[in-house]
Order: sequence, then C-alpha cells, then structure tokens
Amino acid sequence: MKGIAFCRRYPNLKAVVFDLPVALTETEEKIAAEGLADRVSVQRGDYLTDDIGQGYDVVLCFNLIHNHTENDNKRLLRKIANALNPGGRIVIYGMLRDKPATSDQALFSLLMFIYSGTCIYSYQEITGWLKEVEFSDFKQIDLPPAGQNSIVTAVKTNP
Repeated sequence: MKGIAFCRRYPNLKAVVFDLPVALTETEEKIAAEGLADRVSVQRGDYLTDDIGQGYDVVLCFNLIHNHTENDNKRLLRKIANALNPGGRIVIYGMLRDKPATSDQALFSLLMFIYSGTCIYSYQEITGWLKEVEFSDFKQIDLPPAGQNSIVTAVKTNP
C-alpha cells in the first residue's frame, strides 16, 4: 500500500487511503501492524459520488483513469482539484496510450473496453482534462519497461 510506504519513508507525512469498502477490508489492520494508525487513516466511499475531503497537498490517483469514461474522469479530476490546497499536486499512475498504440497498449485497452466500456487514454487526453480544471506544469515520467506504465504529474493553479 502506497500510503504506508510513503509514511514509512517520510516521518512527518500523514495519509488518507480512500477507496471502496470492499477494497479496504484488511487495510486498517495492515496500517496498525505497521504502527502507523496515528498517521494513515482510511476513508471508505466511492470517489465518483462521495466527498473525498479537502486540504490535501498531494493526491495519488493510481490505476484509476483507465477504469472510467472521459466524463467520469473529468468529474473525478474536478473533485481532486477541489480537494487540493493551492499549489497541490496530482500524481496519476497507469498505462498511457501512445499514438499509434503499442500492441500491449491496444490489448489492455481492448480488455478495458470489454470489462468496463472504457479504454486507456493518452497523455494529451489526460493533460487536456487537467487543463480544464486549472492544473498546469505537466510532466510525464515513463517507467520501465517502456510502454507499460507512466506517471503524469500536475500542479493545481487556481486559488
């Protein structure tokens, strides 16, 4: 779990793990076992419909974008923008689609379409959505092996 790993690495960091109740069945026990219950909390809910809170400096959005339609992603990114402090940062992790898509990207996108009617999105699509909700300073970091997963970061620019 990323929240635990980051809090172990950075002793002054506090984290909130937000996810569906079914995904958090053993999370609190893992947090307690790591001795981090005072710094890592759990919030159960649906990030598309429920309040995700406010006052965050960073929001990690890992392996989520490809699970949703363009409209749902825009709604999610607006919620994240509203939850971040001015100057806060979003970190998106997942597979991005190149143009043209690699065979791995095309296959994964097809699987997403079959599973949920969605696809994987390009850096240009994601940063376009981020611009709409007033993010800037976009960066893409491609992780090995090439074409598999990337990180996209952006900074909230609106007050």
